[in-house]
Amino acid sequence: MEDNKFLGRINRVYNEFFATRKIKYEKEKFYIRNDTTDEWNLVTPYSTGQTKLRDSSKNLIYVSTLTFLSNNKGPFTLESLVMLVYKKELHKYYGWLQGFWSTHTLKMYFELLKDFKEPLHEHYIKNSHTSFYKAIQKQYSTTKQKYRQFLIDMNENPDIINGRKHIDIFLQQGNFVEQGVINLLKSLIAPFNYFKPFPFGEPDIYIPELNEAVDIKRHIKTKIKKETDNYAWHFNKVTVIYLLGSRELDVHKDNVRKLSVFKWIREQDFFKLSSQNTQEKALDRLEKLAESVNLGNAIADRQDYHRKLVEEVIELDKQGLNNVEIAKKVLVSYKYVNMILVGRTLKEYSGDYPKIYLNRREEERKTEEELCDRVVYLKKERKMTNREIANKVQLPINKITRILRKVGLGEANLLSKRNDKICALFKEKTEHRTKSSKIRWILKCLKNEYPHLTFSRTKGIIYENIDKKQD
Repeated sequence: MEDNKFLGRINRVYNEFFATRKIKYEKEKFYIRNDTTDEWNLVTPYSTGQTKLRDSSKNLIYVSTLTFLSNNKGPFTLESLVMLVYKKELHKYYGWLQGFWSTHTLKMYFELLKDFKEPLHEHYIKNSHTSFYKAIQKQYSTTKQKYRQFLIDMNENPDIINGRKHIDIFLQQGNFVEQGVINLLKSLIAPFNYFKPFPFGEPDIYIPELNEAVDIKRHIKTKIKKETDNYAWHFNKVTVIYLLGSRELDVHKDNVRKLSVFKWIREQDFFKLSSQNTQEKALDRLEKLAESVNLGNAIADRQDYHRKLVEEVIELDKQGLNNVEIAKKVLVSYKYVNMILVGRTLKEYSGDYPKIYLNRREEERKTEEELCDRVVYLKKERKMTNREIANKVQLPINKITRILRKVGLGEANLLSKRNDKICALFKEKTEHRTKSSKIRWILKCLKNEYPHLTFSRTKGIIYENIDKKQD
C-alpha cells in the first residue's frame, strides 16, 4: 500500500487528538484539553484557517481537519477516504486534497465509477467529478491528451468510451427519466395523454380537461426554452417537472410552473384517491429512479441539501460575513462558497443574487481603490505614520499595513531605504568635525522626507549599520 500523505495527516490528527479525547466540539467551537490541569481551552483559528495546534510531525492543524474529524469517525483507510471523496463528503471541508491524489487513488476512484456504472467519457467526468478530473490533468501535465492517456493507462479504449453515443449522456438520461416517469403514471392509470402531437410540438404529458402541457426533465437546471418560448403561447397551463433537484421549490416564471415530480405527483387527484400503499410504492419507484440516475444527488435531494446550503450562504453573506467565515459556518470550502455567490454552481437556487453580489463586489472594489489611493497619498505626500493614517481614515492599522505593503510602501521596505540614505550621507566626506554635528546635518537633509526621524534613532542606525561592523 502506498504512503498517502493526506491519509497520514488525517489519521495522525485523529489518533493524537480525537482518539485520545484531547479535542471536543461544542457550540460551533473547538476546545483542547490541558494534560496538566484537565481544563478545556478554546482553540482560536487564524484568518488563514490554521490553528496553533501541531501534530507530532510539527504540521499545523487546520480548522477544516478538526471539523471533518468531528463529523466523520476515524481512523481511515485509503478505501474509505476514496469513497468519501466520491460521495463529495471531503469537499465539504477541503478545497483541494493536498497529498491525496496519486496514480493509485486515481485508479481506485476510477474503479468506483465503474462499480456504480457511471458514464466514463470526458465531458461527463469533467462536469460531475471535477476534483477527480483536475487531479488527472495535474498527474498528466506533460501529456497533450491527458484524459485519453489516463484511460489507456486504465486499460480502457478511449475511442469507445469517448464515442459520440456517450457525449449526449444527459440527453440519454433525460429520455430514461422521461420514460420512467411515464411508465409509473401508466401503471397508476393516470388520466393523461402521452406524447400527443400538436402542430407546434409534442409535450410529454397532456391533460385535456385543463389544456395543460407537462414536460419531464432530468434535473432542475435542465433548460426549458421550448416550454417558455413555444408551449406557453398555445396551452392554458405549462408545467415542467424534474426528477433531480429540490423537492420543495415551486417556481412560476415566464408563464411556466417548475417543480419536482415528487411534489407534483402528490397534487394530482388520481394520486390522492389511491390507497396509502399505492402511494408509498409509487414514491419508492421514483426514489429508485432518481438513485439510478445519480445516487449522490438523490440522497442530497431528500434533505433538500443544496437549496438549504445556497439559502444559508446567501443569508450569511447578507449579514456581512466573508467567504472564509461563511465556509466555516456551512462546512464547505471557501472556494465553493465563492462559486455559489458568483453563480458558477447551484445557480438554480440563487436566483438573481449573483448579480447583486457581483455588483456589490464591484462597488467595494472601486471603494477599495479609492481608499488605497488615499492611504498611499497620506503616506507618500503627507509623510504620516501608519498609526496616524489608520486614525485618519478610521480603519484598523493592520489593514493600512497590508495596503501599503502591497504597493511597496511597507514599513520594512521604507525603513530599509531610509537607513540606506542615512548611511550614504554619513559616508560622504564633509567638513563636520564631530559625529554629532554630522548627524544633525543628516537630519536637516532628510527633514522633509522623514519628519519623524530623531537624533537618537539616526545615531542608532549608524551604529548598527556602520560602527558595529567596523568594531
